[in-house]
Amino acid sequence: MTHPPVPPRSLSHPKRQRKKIQSSAEETSVEPSLLEMTRLRAAQICHSQPGMNTHVKALIAQGESSKRVQQLEVWRGNPLYSDREKAALAISEAIASGLPKTICAKIVHKARTHLTNPEIIHLTLAILAVIDWNYSLTKEHH
Repeated sequence: MTHPPVPPRSLSHPKRQRKKIQSSAEETSVEPSLLEMTRLRAAQICHSQPGMNTHVKALIAQGESSKRVQQLEVWRGNPLYSDREKAALAISEAIASGLPKTICAKIVHKARTHLTNPEIIHLTLAILAVIDWNYSLTKEHH
C-alpha cells in the first residue's frame, strides 16, 4: 500500500498557512463543486474520515446530488461525471496517491484539454491542502 506523499515542512505550518493555501485555491475559475470533488477524492485516498465528512457536507450544501457524491470513488468511465471533472479527479488521485512524477506529468498534460494551467495550479493547491490537513491530523494522533 502506498501512502500519500509527506508534504514539505513549509506546508505543515499552523492553520493560518493552510487557510492561505485554501483561499488561494478558491480564487479561480474552477467551479466550487469541482473544487470540493477533488478535495473529497483526495480525502478518500488519504482515508481521512473527518475530511470526507467535511467535503461531503460541502458538496451537498452546494446542491450536488447524493448519487454523484456516493459514486465519486468509481468516477472513471462513469457517465455521471464530465470530461472536465474526470480530468480534475485524475489529478487529485495522482497527487494524493503519490504517483511518480512522470505519471503525474502525463496526467496533467492530458488534463490540459479540459483545464487551464491556472485551474490546474489551483486544484493542485487545494489537493495539497487536504493532504497536509490529513497529515497534520494523523501526526497529532501518533
